[in-house]
Order: sequence, then C-alpha cells, then structure tokens
Amino acid sequence: MSSRFLSLGLDVLVNIMHFLPPRDIIRLRRTCRDVHSISFCRIIWLDALSRTIEDHNLFKLTYDLATTTNAELEHAALCPSKLISLARKSHSNALPLQARSHRVLVNWQSEQERWDQAQTPYATDFADMLVIPGSRFILTVSDNFNDRIYTKLWDLGQPGSAQSQIPLVATLVTSECTFKMHATSPTPNGLGIRLVSSLITSVQTDATKLKVYEIFPLSSSPIFKEIGSINVEKQAQRVATSGDRVICSFGIPQTVLVWDFTRHLFAIFRPYFSFLADQVSFYGDYVVLCHMKSLSIWEIPPLEPYTPDYGIILEESLPILEFMLPFNNETPTKMPPHDGGWNSNSFNGRFLVALGFLPNRHFEIALFRMEDNFPSHNPLVPRTLPVLLSRAGFEYPEHGSSDLEIGVPQICDNTVILTCIRPNYLLIFLLPIPEERESRSLLSAQCLLKVGEFELETVQFCPATGRACLLSPHHTEIRVVDYSLPAF
Repeated sequence: MSSRFLSLGLDVLVNIMHFLPPRDIIRLRRTCRDVHSISFCRIIWLDALSRTIEDHNLFKLTYDLATTTNAELEHAALCPSKLISLARKSHSNALPLQARSHRVLVNWQSEQERWDQAQTPYATDFADMLVIPGSRFILTVSDNFNDRIYTKLWDLGQPGSAQSQIPLVATLVTSECTFKMHATSPTPNGLGIRLVSSLITSVQTDATKLKVYEIFPLSSSPIFKEIGSINVEKQAQRVATSGDRVICSFGIPQTVLVWDFTRHLFAIFRPYFSFLADQVSFYGDYVVLCHMKSLSIWEIPPLEPYTPDYGIILEESLPILEFMLPFNNETPTKMPPHDGGWNSNSFNGRFLVALGFLPNRHFEIALFRMEDNFPSHNPLVPRTLPVLLSRAGFEYPEHGSSDLEIGVPQICDNTVILTCIRPNYLLIFLLPIPEERESRSLLSAQCLLKVGEFELETVQFCPATGRACLLSPHHTEIRVVDYSLPAF
C-alpha cells in the first residue's frame, strides 16, 4: 500500500471506506496491516449496514444497531453480496445452501382464543403470513374462530442472532367474516409498519372494507391502530400500496380504486370490458396493470373526497399505453406480485418482472425498468414507459408448470431474485440488472436452499438477510430457517 495513501490520515481513510460497498471494504482490508486495522472501526460497519438496509428497502428496525457487535454488523452488511456470490458459485454443481438453524413458530394463544378455536372444527392457526422486509417481524392471521379472527405480529429476532424464542408483539381481534392481509409498508418515520387488509362484511353480497392498520413494534405498548377504512362493492381481487395510497381491483366488469387513506380521497375507473388485471402496482402518478399477456399504464384520475355511495355506473376507460409482453401467443404468462409498499420512491421500485412458461420445463424471465426520460407535451402520452432490459431462461422443478408458486421479486446486490418451492428445497433464480439493455443475460444463475424434511406450501425468503419463513400445507406450522453464509 502506498505511503501517500496511508498519510491521508484516519478520518480521511474512514471517510473513503464510507463510500465503498461492504465487499470492497474487505478487499481493501487485505492490502496492508494499517488498513486492516482501520477497517475494523465500528463507524465504518454502522454506515455499511445502514446503507445495506436502505439499498435493500429493509425495515429500519431489522437490526438493533446500538447493541449489535462489530462482527455482527460486518456479517449483516455483507450478507446480500455473500448470497449472490454463493449462488453463482453453486450454479454449476447445484450444491445446496445448508440451513444454520430451524425454529418453529409456536402459536401463543389467550384463553379466549383457545376457547374460540375449540368451537370451530378444522380451524387452523395460520391461514396466511406476511414477512416484513428484513425478516425480523412476521404477521400471521388465523382462520375464523367462532366469528373471531386473530391477526398477530411476531418478533423473530434480528437475522443472525441466536434468539430461540419467538415472542408475540401484538394481537388484533376482528369479527368480520374474513380477514385477508394484502400488503405492508413502512410508516413515514420508518419505525412502524402499515398493514393493508380487506374484510368481507357480508358473505351474501361480498361487501368488503379495505382497512389500513399501523403498529410500532418496539414501542412500550405496541397495538394495531386503524388509520383508514373505505367500502368496496365486491371482494378485493388485487391490492397494492405505495406511500399513503392503496390500489384495489374488484368486481366483474373490473373496477380499479385508488385511495389516499391519509387525506381521505379516492378515485375509480373501469378498464374496458374484457380487461381483468392479474397484478396492480403504482409508479408515480400512474397505475401499472398486468392483463394476460400485456402491460398497460393508466393515468390516475383526480382524487376526490370519499363518499360512501360512490358505486355509480362508470364509462369504460382506455389505457394511455398498452404493449404485449415479449413472449409468443402460445406461451402462458404470469406476473408475480411486486412489493411496492417498501420500494416506493426508491431505485428498486423501478423494476417489473414477467414470466413466460415454455415447453420442456423451462421458463423465461423478462425484466423491465420504468424510464422517466420521455418528455412529452402531449398529456395523453405518459412521461414514464416500461423498457425491456433483459431476458433469461431457467429450468423449473419437475412438478412445476404455469401454476408454479413464484415469490415476490426482490432486488439483492443489484440482482433480481425469485424464489419457488420444490420438495425439501427452495429454488432461487437470479437475474443481474444490466447497466445497458441487452437481449439475453449471460450471468443468470440458480441455487438450491436445503429445507429438510418439511412439506411446504408457501415460502417468503429475504435474500438480504438469509432468512426464510415456511408455511406448511395444513397451515398448522410456520418454520423459520436461517441460512449460513460463508465468508469471502
């Protein structure tokens, strides 16, 4: 190492490391003894982990930065790049990533809940789950127990910790017919969680309420607080959130509702008759809908004060842009749900993923990026357009098909990651985000994560922390699996 570089002084060297990715700090550490010593400064890894949390849109409270040791800070900051490195190395020999620990989420029940469940034959503890990005916290919802539904928030412990017990943080009890969790997002200060849910209030009419709850898990007395509610004529089909807004599609012919739950404003529009959105999402002032084999962009109508009798007859609307997905007409297609609530106004929120299922157990991933550099004086032409960045082909499991359960696409270390289930394993697919548009990705990879003798129905995996939550087919057990990531 040049003496001129070392003569810059401790403050300057620490500041230089502040701008480096965590894996480059490790590379710099290996250059000489002096830099090696400096690279262990706590402030360097506090900054590195804070940037990892921000870059990967993790919940701010995933790690307790005040009590985490220096070694834990370093491990957590390096976790995303370690996972990507391991997946690329194992792509050729398919050696699975071994689990470091398995824990079972035991459903703690109050005396009232135990009594309610006893009155309801075949009711299960866990009808569904939602893992908060970072995988420290998880939301679960029960079946209907004697006309009561129990929604719970649990603390799984910060990733990499040796915590064995999984404490219950808070419980919400509702008395509607059904309670479905759709999406989560952070509160404006980043210290709380918002939950968007739908509650069917009448089985006969499918009348539904959309509700938004807010909870601060590390406050002295965490509780679910309702901060918004709106009536929906029919059962909610697709729901997404971004910032203070919720988008919901419902009914046939399909209607799309855009709702600002903090200002109590809303707008609705009805796509043309044959339109049925498979997925919905926000991007800026536009709604992006996936319909069969096409992507379309719709301008959000002006928001107005909410009135309960908004169910008026609407004229059909047309998108301001619609284009076909890059697959042939015979190819079954799917767009997995996208987690816009945590990616809004971030670099990661610009990406969309679509799948095309090909013969002989192969499928193709198409990666799009929303581009804002399309100035136009014509108000009918959107200022934002989805641009195809890259495509890559993969082989899916023997039992898979176009019904393959694909998890929410996630961005980890500048790589798109998709997760699916195969017996005793998780299979993750990796598609690097290119700097320039390219027809085919030559660096795509896939990797196995060993689960063990555990039958799976649903998985939610956080690649940035190396933790997976697995729901059994009978909804009786949730298993929390942390994976060991090798050192560089």
